[in-house]
Amino acid sequence: MNRLVVVVGGGAAGFYCAIRLKELQNNLHVVLLEKTNKTLSKLRVSGGGRCNITHNCFDYSRLSTHYPRGAKFLKKAFRQFGAQEFVEWIQSHGIQLKTEPDGRMFPITDNSETIAGFYENYARKLGIEVLRNSSVNLIEQNKDLFTVKINEQPDIIANFLVLASGGVSDPTKVSWLQSLKLDWIESSPSLFTFNANKELKPKLSLLSGISVPNAKVKFVGQKDEFKGPLLITHWGISGPAVLKSSAWMSRFLKERNYQHEILISWIGEIKEEETKRILSEFFSLHSKKKIENAVPFDIPNRLWTFLITQSQIDSNAQVQTLSSKNFNRLIENLIRFPYQINGKTTFKEEFVTAGGIDLSQLVDETCEFKAIPNLFACGEILDIDGITGGFNFQAAWTTAELVAQGITKK
Repeated sequence: MNRLVVVVGGGAAGFYCAIRLKELQNNLHVVLLEKTNKTLSKLRVSGGGRCNITHNCFDYSRLSTHYPRGAKFLKKAFRQFGAQEFVEWIQSHGIQLKTEPDGRMFPITDNSETIAGFYENYARKLGIEVLRNSSVNLIEQNKDLFTVKINEQPDIIANFLVLASGGVSDPTKVSWLQSLKLDWIESSPSLFTFNANKELKPKLSLLSGISVPNAKVKFVGQKDEFKGPLLITHWGISGPAVLKSSAWMSRFLKERNYQHEILISWIGEIKEEETKRILSEFFSLHSKKKIENAVPFDIPNRLWTFLITQSQIDSNAQVQTLSSKNFNRLIENLIRFPYQINGKTTFKEEFVTAGGIDLSQLVDETCEFKAIPNLFACGEILDIDGITGGFNFQAAWTTAELVAQGITKK
């Protein structure tokens, strides 16, 4: 009799795992359960609908450094199956990828349907049974078998069970997870933007859409600094520098109810003394210009005017009238602009859950539970999360591959 594998979750990790199970051992009966009527929803909206499928960091050790949680576990896993192996696999199925200057990889079509459609059509071709609107209520274990109870549908008896249901914010509210009695690392959101306080928000909203290519974000009282492009929005700040910092500081911010002061350098890593020198020399050469027209750095004019105003400087005054006190204020606002985080805004496109299944419960090479034979887990349900740039999808592909190989070897 064919062995039956049930995969819980019709997202990226679930689909890839189901497909690889059939590729590795075609006589397996694979059933994929999705609680909604849509599969691969997050994949479809990722990268603005373009699908940032992975990152071209092919060195497994360097690749693991992009994960605030799960890096040690993934460093071993990437030796078995990393970004290069995934790229080779998907291209072998006729999906061509392109690499952008920052290393993010997309299908050459710039359309996530290229990936989603491939997964769904290929699963159908392989004979994978995809059951939508199939919400799991309870999972019972009897020796080496699992009974999966589903809403208004017959029970499914499985030889192997794969948990790939994505991020879970509160496992105590998920009955079937409770029935398995798993060790869980407390969840918190990751990859979110920072709302401004009431005083600053109306001022920043006038600058909405402005971005700087090289910013730096530092949390007051913390040593870490986060660099990259920064975008001003209607509600605060976003962009890679902010999203990256939200990932690494996810639990720190949750403990503080998303209230904390950060310092922004709008000119990246230029040090204070160098900033003073550049500004002094530029102002000396343009002493009769209006201050608002004397922009020495690679920042937008509207942002420069805003920083002048925040420094209590008359933007129409000539450069030569600038006092040393105002000069120093301007330096401060350029490299240590104070920004009070007042809450967060999350987006389905980027949002990731930090926390999840405690990795110490799993066999490193297969993602099988040590204490529960034939139970496996992959994807965002694990206590693994990466920064933005294709890293979270790569963690999904890698852990799903380990599960597929682990099951077929058994």
